Amino acid sequence: MSDLKMDEQFEDRFFDDHDKYFTVIAFFMWILERAKNFKERIHDFSNEIGFGNEVLGCIFPTIFESPDEEGYFEEGVEFYGIVGNDEDEIVIDYVMFLKCVELAYSIYSEKYGRDEEIEKDIEYMHEKYLA
Repeated sequence: MSDLKMDEQFEDRFFDDHDKYFTVIAFFMWILERAKNFKERIHDFSNEIGFGNEVLGCIFPTIFESPDEEGYFEEGVEFYGIVGNDEDEIVIDYVMFLKCVELAYSIYSEKYGRDEEIEKDIEYMHEKYLA
């Protein structure tokens, strides 16, 4: 088991370009810092309910009522973040999103043990997004 905190482990184990996915990494680190709500977040994600505040978060395309709305995207998950005066937005595909969710869950489960409800939600997302 690593001496790193859960959020630091996510950054340490992230499997792709850290600069490109800076906001995604920051988001999942934030979710892991608040581990007591982790199960709820994953359940929300399985229902395409995003999470965040004015500084950091994620949204799903289901929030849009029309393709004419500003910021509309058709599929994937958008992550947004504000660092200082810089704003960053990135839409990742469902494959990348699920890789991030699975990495976060693997770190979470190392500390808190496996959780059948979380695993069911992740399996549901696999069937929903990757079938």
